[in-house]
Amino acid sequence: MTDKICLLAKGLSSLGVTERSHVAIVAPECRQKNMFYLATVGLGAIPICLHENTEIEKSRRIQGF
Repeated sequence: MTDKICLLAKGLSSLGVTERSHVAIVAPECRQKNMFYLATVGLGAIPICLHENTEIEKSRRIQGF
């Protein structure tokens, strides 16, 4: 599982995620959501976990956009 988290972190980094970036994670409660959370934190970014049914406008307010 650690290899997958490192691979996810590399992917996030290639997308421009850096320390203090805010990353919205929209997924049901599952192992993959936790892996994305750990990959985000590993980069020093700030994960924002949203429920999969969260409306777009509500998620923008939560993230401060």
